[in-house]
Amino acid sequence: MLKALSQINPSCVKEYLIKNCKEMPRVAYRYALEKFDKETRNKLMQM
Repeated sequence: MLKALSQINPSCVKEYLIKNCKEMPRVAYRYALEKFDKETRNKLMQM
């Protein structure tokens, strides 16, 4: 669901991922990042 929403409203998904990166399962976090641009994806993966 986050993956699909990231195509429509990426800023909302980005904020959600930043707030919840420690609680989310790693697989779900990675799937949510798939549709972001490479720079954003790399930044979020470093969290």
